[in-house]
Amino acid sequence: SIGWEADAAVKVKWLPSDDLPGAGPHDRYRMNWSNEFGIMQAGRALAPRLAKNADTLWTIQTRIAFLW
Repeated sequence: SIGWEADAAVKVKWLPSDDLPGAGPHDRYRMNWSNEFGIMQAGRALAPRLAKNADTLWTIQTRIAFLW
């Protein structure tokens, strides 16, 4: 077993615009923001590659994109 992972994200788009080239009906925004979180409980298959007692791994990241 390599373990399990759970991910969650919050995504927001604002400043609608109809003049973005090549944009589909759901992509006509000038600014995008996302905040993402992931957690993983490593299984026995990964244990030899991890530091001692480091079997719970997590990450958080945020992005802001300006489209033009």
